[in-house]
Amino acid sequence: MRINLKKTAMIEAALATVNGKAAAFVLQNAAELMEFAQEAEVKLAAVLPKKAWAGAKELCRPAGPSAGAYRHQVKSTQCVLERGASGWFLSECASTEILPNTRSLCDVTLTPLQAMAAPLYADKCLKQRFSLTELDNVSNHKRLGMETKARAPAGVS
Repeated sequence: MRINLKKTAMIEAALATVNGKAAAFVLQNAAELMEFAQEAEVKLAAVLPKKAWAGAKELCRPAGPSAGAYRHQVKSTQCVLERGASGWFLSECASTEILPNTRSLCDVTLTPLQAMAAPLYADKCLKQRFSLTELDNVSNHKRLGMETKARAPAGVS
């Protein structure tokens, strides 16, 4: 399945087939999927230029019930959206069971090429937005020590 999110009738027919009679805690229309796609675009914009988004995938699912009255799993919809060159496409859609207080999912997965490009793009953006002090005359030993110290404020172990 590969349906452009702009084709709302086809999207909603696919969702209706997966959801059956369920009306709560499921994705019911293309507008909800577009909201997830927009959320993914915000995440992608932070790490890649728009021209490099094609191929990224997003696993999305609405949140589970928050009321304590629900003690058992409820039916929900889980979809995979894929970014194409011209927009987002629904590539997978399935019924799933979720527990109460389960968070909403908007998990973006990059391709291996995108994962390699992200730090390069971050470096490019850093150099464009800030003037940096170059470390030309620093020994490898001192540079390694500085990199170790830089890991703590960056939150990298």
